[in-house]
Amino acid sequence: MLRAGLYIRVSTEEQALHGYSLTAQREALTKYAQEHSYCIVDYYMDEGLSARKSFTKRKEFMRLLDDVKADRLDVILIIKLDRWFRSIRDYYKVQEILEAHHVDWKTVYENYDTSTASGRLHINIMLSVAQDEADRTSERVKFVFANKIQRGEAIAGIVPRGYKVENKHIVPGEPKDVEMVQDIFSKFLLYGSAYTTARYVWEHWDWNPAPKTIKNLLKNPVYIGTYYGVENYCEGIIDKDTFAQVQEVFERKVTTKSAPTGRIYLFSGMLRCANCGRLMSAFYAPNSGKSDGRVYYRCESHARHGYNVCTHSKHLNEKKLEKMLLENIGPYIDQYLIEYRAKTTASNPAKAERAKISAKLEKLKELYLNDLISLDEYRKDYAQYMERLNQIVVVDYPKLNTLALEKFQVQDFQAVYTTAGREEQRSMWRGIIREIAITQNNEIERIYFA
Repeated sequence: MLRAGLYIRVSTEEQALHGYSLTAQREALTKYAQEHSYCIVDYYMDEGLSARKSFTKRKEFMRLLDDVKADRLDVILIIKLDRWFRSIRDYYKVQEILEAHHVDWKTVYENYDTSTASGRLHINIMLSVAQDEADRTSERVKFVFANKIQRGEAIAGIVPRGYKVENKHIVPGEPKDVEMVQDIFSKFLLYGSAYTTARYVWEHWDWNPAPKTIKNLLKNPVYIGTYYGVENYCEGIIDKDTFAQVQEVFERKVTTKSAPTGRIYLFSGMLRCANCGRLMSAFYAPNSGKSDGRVYYRCESHARHGYNVCTHSKHLNEKKLEKMLLENIGPYIDQYLIEYRAKTTASNPAKAERAKISAKLEKLKELYLNDLISLDEYRKDYAQYMERLNQIVVVDYPKLNTLALEKFQVQDFQAVYTTAGREEQRSMWRGIIREIAITQNNEIERIYFA
């Protein structure tokens, strides 16, 4: 008996309505295999995937090819050629693999013959027609979508959580759904972890999302009103500062690396020696043969070059640092916000002086244009003003997004932190702290919040 692999693909509901559903294809292929005394090895079913998508992106198709390469199949059954391919280039790539392993393919609703030149020509013509039809359909769909986007209309009935379609437009949904989305953004800024946020949503809202779902939600610009790259496409339900800060958290998380041993160090990449300015490295110290060792951080400059480069010789115990931060995170944030507001609201004499000189330069220009002073007078005064302007150095305190810190709830953070795993705990610290300067006596000199 010939060993058969039955390949099934459906991409849209329309195909299902026309009799191409997974069930309909499976029944037709099974019946054909039984009538021709084939031994069915397996069913390979790709759902919701276009035939124009590269075959390498079709998971079940790739599993089928793996079985071909392993010589587990003699023939592949499909209902029609368009279930198989709509790309001539991809077809011949796969056909080369099939021929190398002496595997044939058959369509149960059509008659194709790959053993003759005329048969292969017929396949080429049909694939060209199918590819052209798919290209035209794609162009029509893109044109329709572009027009809908220009008119501010929804291009599908399914919209992100927190929204609904009303009169063909995307508008904020039920108040409860909007509140849930806003709470998700707020809690992610608190926890810094999609996993921990997903768990929170499951415990407090009527939804059980996967961490990846939460991550996709948090990265979706529709929540600030941007849809398919069009700003103000719809009403945003998340303020732009909050959305930007969430994206910054994700960017910082990308730089987080795990240790080669697989151990998770809570403050890896966050601690800097206040003495020499170099990042402190983490290491694990076994505890005299006991099962639980300890994690320490040390100045890398001193560890490598000794006192000649840096005098920070003490090792910082991770447990002690963790306890210190948990107990004092609230006061640290309060002090940081007080200092930040004081610096950003303080008067800046240098900045005011530059503004005065710039105003005088504008006035000088008007005098010259109105023929009230000569060109020589203009050049002389202009050179004097510019010389004074270049001597003034303005140091602006960097503008930071303090929204998450202002909303930070110490008790909520501590409650979740105690039940989280080490990876989630590390994400929570990275969500609020960018860097910590450690003195050579292993005291916190300064915390730079994210």
